[in-house]
Amino acid sequence: LIRGNVLTLLAVGRYGAEVDRERARRYLVRASEGVREMPERPALALFDAFECERRGESARARELAGAAAEGFRRLRFPLLEAHALELAGETKAALAIFRRCGAAHDAKRLERTAPDRAAARTDAAQAAGLLSAREREIAALAAGGRSNLEIARLLSITHKTVEKHLGSAYQKLHISSRAQLGAYVEVKAESK
Repeated sequence: LIRGNVLTLLAVGRYGAEVDRERARRYLVRASEGVREMPERPALALFDAFECERRGESARARELAGAAAEGFRRLRFPLLEAHALELAGETKAALAIFRRCGAAHDAKRLERTAPDRAAARTDAAQAAGLLSAREREIAALAAGGRSNLEIARLLSITHKTVEKHLGSAYQKLHISSRAQLGAYVEVKAESK
């Protein structure tokens, strides 16, 4: 095994396509199977937390992210610990670490969004009510892992219309990614 790919594999876990995520997770599983704790072990927990968040399993995502944060703390990887703490919902602790490490971009990002995220979690049902029926339908399909083109074909609309509805949903919900949609909409269980 080649070590030192944790950051790349976590980026794949957060932003990658499904096939790439599967391959990256297999690598992390293999790399974390050792007697000594290496960064791949808490990275696997954080990777799985991203996947749970994508599927709308927020409680499980927070639990896994908390375990990842503890592992990164033991191994002295403060920036990864901070990212895990953020996903675990411990934004104040994450913000303190970002500031201590001089991660100005992440600190500013959290300073802007921390109150919004807390409010968004408590008012998720109310916020989802802001969406039109079509926006909810498209958001649910997107949160379920469908691409814009797949959604367009499934609903017999153009991909530009899908983009417009998703953009409107993001704006109404004050979010910026598909991964965050799961907290606001019920993911439709359909076979692909």
